Amino acid sequence: MKTPMRRFREWTARFDELDCVTMPQSGRLALIYRAGLKRVWQAVLLTTAVGWGLVASILGVPSSMVISIGGGIVLVFLLTAGPRRIQLSDQVLVQAAGRAALDLGTERAPGWWRVRGPQAGALARDLRRLNRMSWPLPVGVDRALAREEQLIAAAGPELQPYLRPVLTAVEGYEPQVVPSQAPEEGELWPLLDSRPANDKPRRQS
Repeated sequence: MKTPMRRFREWTARFDELDCVTMPQSGRLALIYRAGLKRVWQAVLLTTAVGWGLVASILGVPSSMVISIGGGIVLVFLLTAGPRRIQLSDQVLVQAAGRAALDLGTERAPGWWRVRGPQAGALARDLRRLNRMSWPLPVGVDRALAREEQLIAAAGPELQPYLRPVLTAVEGYEPQVVPSQAPEEGELWPLLDSRPANDKPRRQS
């Protein structure tokens, strides 16, 4: 059985918003997340400030008290007004966020999509978690490829359908495996691609 707090949080989640803004020059994607709970709280503060002003004017409350209390409400509003901003640079997450925005959001302007509702909050939390998280990578393997695999495996159910491998989709990509021992006589060293991942040609989707 759901508690009243659980029901309240589910209700406020309907007001979650996630903006996805592309930055073509840097290849990054900026996310701007506004939690529904915070938006409801801000609406309550704004309504309280307006109501306090009306009541104070009707009751003839001294102006010093009106300014003091009203200013305190406005200050709390301003301190809680800033949205949460996330910048994605990992191409696995950038492309996943872009696919989710195209599938679930509406276009506000060129390169700017907005997702609303509980899915917006779930995507924002998962993208933020994966963007900040670091994992121990195994020794003797391609570290970039290992991280890509870990990102895809660790994603939540809302983000998972939009994740696609990037490195393994590149034509001619050779995993940068570090051999554990020198090759036997007559064997060839494994081919290593020394170019950065972002400089390698990618297959057009």
